[in-house]
Amino acid sequence: MTLNQIRQILHGSEPFFVRMVSGREYRVKHPDYAALGQDDTTLVFTDDQGGLELIRLNQLESIHLIKAPAA
Repeated sequence: MTLNQIRQILHGSEPFFVRMVSGREYRVKHPDYAALGQDDTTLVFTDDQGGLELIRLNQLESIHLIKAPAA
């Protein structure tokens, strides 16, 4: 996953899952709850309990958008 792809997701409006190389997954309810760190090597977001998660992008395996069901 490229930095530009991550930026596009963060500028979108759909929730997403972040999957780490360890297999751990995080759910981000809305891209407004996530941001890239100043050095573009860290993704910062709030978890479901309102806590902060900081992950290094080199540990990120994938990001999966959570699409709304079709009407």
